[in-house]
Amino acid sequence: MEFTAKVYETMAETTRIYTTWFRCVRDGRDHAVTDEEFAAPTAPFPGQYRAICDHLVQIAAAVTPPGQACPHCMDTLRGPAAVEPAPEAAPRLLARLFRRPRPPRPRTGH
Repeated sequence: MEFTAKVYETMAETTRIYTTWFRCVRDGRDHAVTDEEFAAPTAPFPGQYRAICDHLVQIAAAVTPPGQACPHCMDTLRGPAAVEPAPEAAPRLLARLFRRPRPPRPRTGH
């Protein structure tokens, strides 16, 4: 069981999500629908698909111009917030003791 969970975690980290944005007639927003969801024959009704934000999208006509994107879909596609890099730590004792010596400075003629 633990091995299966680990494999699933690894696959989740490397799997890419391919989506297409569709305008929903109900709320007027553009939602991201996965290609798998769009191609699946299990849609509840023709022209209705589940977006990645779990909204049931009733697709508008294809000639409808893009509108405001669903913030929940955008957050899902962005993934977790980026972690800020930690400030650079002071050199450790061993690094200071075993660092390379500096080359000698050239002497000036005085």
